[in-house]
Amino acid sequence: MTIPRPLLWTIVLVLLPVPYGPIEASEAVQSQRALMYLSPEPYREILIEIDAVEGFEPDDEAIDALVDFLKEHCRKPVTVTKKKPIPRTATNYPSAHVLGTQNIQGPTSDDSRGTPAYIYMLFHHGAGGSKAMAYALGGYCAITVDMSGLKPWERWSLGWTLKHEAGHLLGLCKNKDHGDGVHCRNKNCIMQPRQVARLSKLLSGKNPISHDLCDECKSDLRQIKDSGADCRIEFRGPFMIRREKEYFVATLPSHRHLGLGPDDLNWDRMLKLARDLSIEQLAGLPAGYKTTTFSYNVSEPEEAMKTHSGLRAALKDQDKRVVELAQEVKDELEALSPAADAPPDNKPQEKASQGKAIPSPQALKLDYQALLSKGEYVEAFENQLSLILAEYWSEDGNWKADMMNDASAFAPRLLFKMYAKTNQEELYRRAIITCNYEKQMLGNVILGKQTLDLHSIFGVYGLLSSMKHAKTEQERAISRQLMELVLAIGGRGLLFDTEQSLFPDLQDYKCISLPFVAFACLEFYEIEPQDAVLDMARQLIQKHEEQFYNKETGLFWGTKFGDWNSALGLLALSKAYSVTKEEQYLHKAQELVKNLKKRSAVFGGVFFGEPSLDINDNWVLHFSTMLIHIDAFWELYQSTGDEQYKNCVKRAIDFAVKEFILSQAYPAGFNDQWFNHQKKVVPFFSHDIRVVNGEKVVAPSYCMGCILFMLNHIWDYNEDVAPSRRASDGVKKQSSNTTTR
Repeated sequence: MTIPRPLLWTIVLVLLPVPYGPIEASEAVQSQRALMYLSPEPYREILIEIDAVEGFEPDDEAIDALVDFLKEHCRKPVTVTKKKPIPRTATNYPSAHVLGTQNIQGPTSDDSRGTPAYIYMLFHHGAGGSKAMAYALGGYCAITVDMSGLKPWERWSLGWTLKHEAGHLLGLCKNKDHGDGVHCRNKNCIMQPRQVARLSKLLSGKNPISHDLCDECKSDLRQIKDSGADCRIEFRGPFMIRREKEYFVATLPSHRHLGLGPDDLNWDRMLKLARDLSIEQLAGLPAGYKTTTFSYNVSEPEEAMKTHSGLRAALKDQDKRVVELAQEVKDELEALSPAADAPPDNKPQEKASQGKAIPSPQALKLDYQALLSKGEYVEAFENQLSLILAEYWSEDGNWKADMMNDASAFAPRLLFKMYAKTNQEELYRRAIITCNYEKQMLGNVILGKQTLDLHSIFGVYGLLSSMKHAKTEQERAISRQLMELVLAIGGRGLLFDTEQSLFPDLQDYKCISLPFVAFACLEFYEIEPQDAVLDMARQLIQKHEEQFYNKETGLFWGTKFGDWNSALGLLALSKAYSVTKEEQYLHKAQELVKNLKKRSAVFGGVFFGEPSLDINDNWVLHFSTMLIHIDAFWELYQSTGDEQYKNCVKRAIDFAVKEFILSQAYPAGFNDQWFNHQKKVVPFFSHDIRVVNGEKVVAPSYCMGCILFMLNHIWDYNEDVAPSRRASDGVKKQSSNTTTR
């Protein structure tokens, strides 16, 4: 079997915006940027990208003056790219730097001559209430010019302004022998703080403003060029990257990113994230704020160690802004992990508020009859959900009676759907809190403090829900990157048979982990298409078939969870067909359905899977297995439009409502294990039905996750989303590694 190239196992987290100033980088950092222009290698030419707001374009004479200045002092060819003017209607941004981030393109990486040294220039009309006429960004290779501040002297002053700001990019004015560390003191130097017009030149028709560097500034340029230091500046699209030994810093005009792992991120997506964040986070803030993110790699335990080593190094960076960001990263990583003395199990815990007020839940006023569009199964839905929302909610997001963290996994799916229909903020609040609980749990996996097992892997449902429905880009981005990481750890371990401590349980239960992680990859791919994720799903499905498909029975087998093996296999195949539209997956799913019907226990026309091997000749009808089958049937119905699969869903729900209800089987109540064995009457679905000598016995137990899973199914059945929801013809790419049966 061909193993795909490993995915990038790097998580990107979003932090709060931070203030910055025109001259914000350290002297050493600015010298690094200057070397990019002044050193003959590795950049052999300079590219200037120019954006201008419509009606405020610079004149050619000023640009030519800048080009001549750079050629003279950098000894490199200069190329200028003028882009189409930015419409004035598209300039309503908090600052000129946000406007720049929205429009910047950066140097291309496929130039046969190599990536050029780069300068971005933005000519605007006072965007964001800018008070400075022009300045060079200390942490980036950009010059912004407020053209409204130049008129009516634009013809004379613009060339001086561009040269002056370019001088800052070249590292000038750090020598305090002839300046104050920001500007030069020599009167006739273009690096002095103010333009000085000479009346004699004006009367003779010459440009009255000096356009030359003083001898001392020229000497400073030679010293920077001859310093012998290595230029560690690179570009990934418009991101300017300063590479250090154990970390890197990537910047845009309004964004800074600290990376504690490899820099082979998806930079196109990073640019989109930076643009979204600049609008979302900086709106309403005064000019002078920058959005921030950070990333780190945990593909292997040794990579996790490198992450912490890189963080320690970043805390000593020469740029105080990077040090502040690194400290924030350190705080975030520590916050991902619960206190050292926190209980390791998944049972609800009473937590002291430590003086912090816990918000009181808002009253939920739900019209269940109106909630369910078809009005089917309203009684079962209302009886169970109303009790769950009232008595089983926990403010830490860890729902009570949660057997395997699946309640916190399935609750957000339902709550987000209900919020969209009712607009009740309390539903959204609980969904987000629950998703945050899942993120914290998976954060422990990232930090190596918890294994990625069957208890934590269900958290992907919460992350997928957050990716789809969270209101803010920050929430969606964190969920997306955490999801990538979980799929990386689980999928890579399963494909490569890795025996590392991060995921021992997935290895132990590989018969069900392979199809489940494949299904999770496909769910992710529908939201965030990535070829590597789709390839991983294909490989996982193939490996599951190679290792666990029984040709004699036509079913999947395994040493544990006997009835989940084929159910999850069916779900993965059904989802694969929904996503790719490849007939091989549909054919295998249909064959599996046929064989399940032949060999499984049948009640009410619903099959539940293979018999549990530890019950002798009797059967255990697992509620959870039926739920997985419903998921698979719904995928098949959505992708094929075949009503038989929709009918299977209805028969399954009918059977559950009729046969699985605990209050029907135990009208006087039973000893509830979740509440200290108090005798309780609950209207919930049972965890399973045991069939002994042909008689069914409803088990006196329940799983909150399974209940919420079924309530999701009841909701979806009532909404009855038409099969046309997947208008795409699917992924055209065909798998080159298939196994025939």
